[in-house]
Amino acid sequence: MTSKVHSVTLARSPYIQNALTALRATRLLILSVVLFDLLASLVYSSQSYRVSDLLKASAAALVLQTVFVGLATLAIGLLAVFALGNIPAAQLVREFGSRLVAWLVQGTRTEHRERASLAYAVTCSVAFVLLVTLIGGQFVANSFQRATNIPGGVLAVEAVAIASLAFVGPAFYRFFSLVFWAVSRIPGIKPALLTNLYWIIGLALVVSCGCGVVVYQFWEKLRFLPWEELTTMCGALVFTAMILLFRPLFKQPPRATYSGDVVFGVLLIAAVASGVIWQKETHAWRIALDTSLPLSRHAAKLAGKLLDRDGDGFSAFFAHGDCNENDPTINVGAIEIPENAKDEDCDGIDPKREDLVEPPRWRTKGRRPVRGKYPIIFVTDDALMSNRTVLFNYPRRVTPHIDSLIKEGVAFKWAFSQGPSTRLSLPSIFTSRYDSQIDRGDKKPLPFPFLPSNLSMAEILRDRGYRTAAVVPTTYFTKKWDGILQGFDEYRVARRQRGGHNASNVTREAIRMLTKTDQDAVFLWVHYFDNHWPYRQPRDAPVFGSDRVDRYDAEVVNADRWIGEFIESVKKRFEGRPYLFIFSSDHGQSFDDRHPKHAAGYDLNTTTLHVPLVFYAPFLKPAVFDGPVSTMDILPTIVDLLKLKGSFDFQGDSLVPQLLKGKEINDRHLLSQFYLQERLLKGEDPLVMVGIRDHRYSYIRNRENGRRFLFEYKKDITNERNLGGTLPEVERKFRTMESVWIYDIYKP
Repeated sequence: MTSKVHSVTLARSPYIQNALTALRATRLLILSVVLFDLLASLVYSSQSYRVSDLLKASAAALVLQTVFVGLATLAIGLLAVFALGNIPAAQLVREFGSRLVAWLVQGTRTEHRERASLAYAVTCSVAFVLLVTLIGGQFVANSFQRATNIPGGVLAVEAVAIASLAFVGPAFYRFFSLVFWAVSRIPGIKPALLTNLYWIIGLALVVSCGCGVVVYQFWEKLRFLPWEELTTMCGALVFTAMILLFRPLFKQPPRATYSGDVVFGVLLIAAVASGVIWQKETHAWRIALDTSLPLSRHAAKLAGKLLDRDGDGFSAFFAHGDCNENDPTINVGAIEIPENAKDEDCDGIDPKREDLVEPPRWRTKGRRPVRGKYPIIFVTDDALMSNRTVLFNYPRRVTPHIDSLIKEGVAFKWAFSQGPSTRLSLPSIFTSRYDSQIDRGDKKPLPFPFLPSNLSMAEILRDRGYRTAAVVPTTYFTKKWDGILQGFDEYRVARRQRGGHNASNVTREAIRMLTKTDQDAVFLWVHYFDNHWPYRQPRDAPVFGSDRVDRYDAEVVNADRWIGEFIESVKKRFEGRPYLFIFSSDHGQSFDDRHPKHAAGYDLNTTTLHVPLVFYAPFLKPAVFDGPVSTMDILPTIVDLLKLKGSFDFQGDSLVPQLLKGKEINDRHLLSQFYLQERLLKGEDPLVMVGIRDHRYSYIRNRENGRRFLFEYKKDITNERNLGGTLPEVERKFRTMESVWIYDIYKP
């Protein structure tokens, strides 16, 4: 009898009750996180997965969140248990609620003014710290000489901002005290309206309106925040808090709480057991976990690192896919060595030497189409999508002048850049080499300097008697990006206009450059920037709408107008004389559902790399070619057309067979890289993704997690239907080619 009474007394102990409350609150938060992860996958994910794969991913998520969220929340809860001591949690909640109500509605007018002044001062102080950090951080990012020093500089700015609160905070407090005192002296205001409750409601309204204005004004920059993770976590926390407040777990009947504990335990055991069974199954559920569950995918990456036994950065668990945990040279990111009877990259293939990719074909036999030197004009329009041109029947006619050039020149319908952004594509255009082969420094913020050891297009032509000049739209190419203009005898930076558009000034500067010289041996590069992010509506362009696609199209119209004026100026300038006019872009844009944040710069999808490419010259016959070509082909083509002598290590092909002989080439394979050299500063592999395409298929591999994609890109230009696993022979060819190609050209 005594033991029974003792057990009942123990069960009613505040320590035990608070511990049970912490356990059940933790259980509720874990389930909320998994639930909102699933809901987020339905809202944010643009890829469709089988229900079975999503269920398997959810089971893995339950295990992961139990480990990470559960342990963290439970630790906080148990600390709270010991901090509370003999005070029951229910009593604490009631006391907190009563004190909050008293703080809001009770007290004298003077006390309410002081409380409201304090609340407003704290809010403004936080805003002050954020503002100083943003402005100072931008200054630091533009001033520091080494990218690795930027985080420390930003932390120093933030420390100064926080320290300055010792002076700024009291100033805010005194200011609002004076304001509220003046408001309280206004005749006719009811005393009830002067309570702290209404001051706080007013503060909440002001803060909400301020946040709304900031988000509206700076959405193009704020949209890059991790909204998936933020909204999912906020939803899970709010959902958990609402259940705890409106149906407190410590008020539930014991039978209900114990049954919930049992159900959660059964679910957890089932998830662990199923994970053991599914571990050797297809990677489809791992891909679903890695891509569609915003919170659990981060937990999976952390778990993979913690479970990495051989220290190579990959694990056999949770979407990492390491096929040998006992050998650090074997993982999904390793470089495959041909014919060594070892599968380094876990793709099941050991390639042979006979699988080597075809070498570049950039020297052709035959005579020059024109004797002597002639002007070469190279125009690029940053971030111009090829599908906006007449080649793809875009419903809006946004490029009439470029379309005329396409009809008069030799156009390549399927041209692709080597990399997905300006800093990852222009060096390859200028050198005809892959990103991993280009020498860069690391002494300044991004983009890293383009080193003199590289041999650029302008240098090759300058060394052979050409006068080289460039017109660029921003100081990004002159002050921020060291070396990218090496080889140019002269360059001009076009003046920026209100709203950020300056295509008109780029054209005027380019025309001035042409009129300064009478010699034929001139090479001029002109770069336009109007239709680049952040997509602003130009003043003199049609208004198609308010979203980013509409604003982008309006910018394309504006750029096309001034590009057309420059084309006409070139034709008049060199009328009756041979010259070569080349038009292209450094990369494309992706405005589909899978690119809600970044339209370019972070993947190797077709629309991200797809660019226009047109060669126009009086000695060329108009034509359109359907075979795949690269912007890395531009330099070899120029050298081949001019029959320049020298030893060159180009990776691109010459397009002279198409230009002069009208020969269609469809047996070619193009390689693209998503190469981030800054990852070397963190000890990470810089080659994040590799892409290969032929005349029909596009193959992409993410080397971070081993995921592979296969698309029929001419029919599926936005890469929505992954054919991976449905065409084993095609996929095997690309996988073999990828392994050999990386082994041949990649410099880790």
